[in-house]
Amino acid sequence: MNNNDSQEPQFKNSANDILKEFREKQQQKRQQEVDLAKSARKNQVPHCPRCKSKNIQAVGNHRKGFSVGKAVLGGVLVGGVGTLAGFVGKKGKKIDMICMDCGKKFKY
Repeated sequence: MNNNDSQEPQFKNSANDILKEFREKQQQKRQQEVDLAKSARKNQVPHCPRCKSKNIQAVGNHRKGFSVGKAVLGGVLVGGVGTLAGFVGKKGKKIDMICMDCGKKFKY
């Protein structure tokens, strides 16, 4: 009976180790799938949302609009001319595109 008692904790530890290893492998597999999906999205060729054509052309970068916060800050720092700082902005992340097949304009 003493032999059984000593084997039982070893069995529990062994089972826990196996379970832990299984969970780690599953987590690694899920992470690889997520990484693969992200890279596929990055490398994806833009296409027309209407006709699915890949015959598209970039028209320009979509710019963000007037910023009231920048205008107020510019007005306080520089004066009346500083309110024009509201028009200064960074380029947006989206690019204006046009489909050469169907003429649809969209942002990518």
